[in-house]
Amino acid sequence: MYNTGDLGRFMPNGEIECLGRVDAQVKIRGYRIETGEIEYQLVNGTNIKEAVVISRPDNFGIDKLVAFVVVKSTNVMLSESAQIQAWKESLKNAVPDYMVPDNFIIIPEMPLTPNGKVDKKALAKYGVSNVDAGHGYVPPRTDIEKMVADIWAEYLGVEKIGVYDNFFELGGHSLIAVQVMTRIEKETGKRLPLAALFETSTVEKLALLLQMDGKSITWDSLVPIKPKGSKMPLYMVHGAGLNILLFNTLAMNMSPEQPVFGLQAKGLDGVEEPLTSIEEIAEHYINSILQQNPAGPYALAGYSFGGIIAFEMAKQLEALGKEVKMLAMFDTYAYRTPHYDAPITKVLKRGRFFKDKIKYAITSKNGLKDTVNDKRTSIKRRLIRAYWKLRYGKEQNQEGFFGYSNKIDEMNNFAEKRYQLTPYNIAVDVFRAENKTFYMDDFEYLGWKPYALKGVNIHKIPGEHNTIFKSPNDKVFAKVLQKCLDDAVKR
Repeated sequence: MYNTGDLGRFMPNGEIECLGRVDAQVKIRGYRIETGEIEYQLVNGTNIKEAVVISRPDNFGIDKLVAFVVVKSTNVMLSESAQIQAWKESLKNAVPDYMVPDNFIIIPEMPLTPNGKVDKKALAKYGVSNVDAGHGYVPPRTDIEKMVADIWAEYLGVEKIGVYDNFFELGGHSLIAVQVMTRIEKETGKRLPLAALFETSTVEKLALLLQMDGKSITWDSLVPIKPKGSKMPLYMVHGAGLNILLFNTLAMNMSPEQPVFGLQAKGLDGVEEPLTSIEEIAEHYINSILQQNPAGPYALAGYSFGGIIAFEMAKQLEALGKEVKMLAMFDTYAYRTPHYDAPITKVLKRGRFFKDKIKYAITSKNGLKDTVNDKRTSIKRRLIRAYWKLRYGKEQNQEGFFGYSNKIDEMNNFAEKRYQLTPYNIAVDVFRAENKTFYMDDFEYLGWKPYALKGVNIHKIPGEHNTIFKSPNDKVFAKVLQKCLDDAVKR
């Protein structure tokens, strides 16, 4: 029998009433955490007599770990903020980062119940305001920290941000990240990779990165989104938008033991030239993976355009004698380029596609609406590209994230149009958005059946092409993806 850790009782009608947990397990940001382990590490640390860790919602309603501690001695020379930081650093050497409490509250003694146990309800009455007013908040100490904190506060809509506050925990996401990094570039003249927020997600860490010489800031293609864990790592390739921050919520909702890495495009720094073929891009990403994980096995995934790159990566990895356990397509259509077709074939295929698209728009329920929206988006993108070309010419040295993204985007389009997708002896897991937003020749398998000779497994994900990573779709997506990864390991 399996002990779930829940307390319950049988009712007269035979049903079971759940009364809560009997252990000290809580769930924070998708992680199941035994608070007793954190308390053990704290008490065995320096200058802590007693420690109790509970979860409390912050001002955004997000549960966070809060540690209540009774110190052994009040004669310690360190300030309270420095002492708390020392406890955090000590914990990071003993437990994973997600188990380090966000806030520490120093109290004179632990409240007790009549039977002598710690009264956690009394601790919980400290409430959000007391937690936020505790010594977990440390104000900016330098001009750079203040600049970063002020920019975050402006775009995140948070009044007070401390140096140890986390960008993602404050509600940050990919769109806000673009605005924040663009603003920082304008203020400092330094261009940082968006993915830097994964490793420098606090004001303190980002400020330290900004203090470095610009030439020392690296733009590695392999980005650790969630690097720790005992399971087979998952490597995810960016879509046409080049933004791997989209994968953050997906990764955080997966198993605590699931390592996740993102792959970002070469040339994002505006210095290196983008690669011009799918084969070169795949080889570049594989080299980055092999440096970090030379033995494998590997699980690959790609979003939209990135799925084509992941397909080529799987072929190249297996040609090197490496094992690819899973190849996943995140709403990727198996695009077959007409570049190598004869002129008459191109005309005939284009005519047939246009005819089928008109038929879909007229006969399907939301076909006309989807077709108009898709066309509007396409025209908007073309107008933006035309504007940048007219303003900056062929060199396209415009400032900001859209500038260098646009240049890489054009090279990616060039590469995709010249890539010949050929059948390969591999199985493909297609994670397909349930809501259609534009016409396709194959709505069921997204065109992969002729190319994945070992079969196509379809997994329906709620949302549209651009919303499958957004809440609450990301939670469903993560659950389905994790099961597929775990099943792949067993094969």
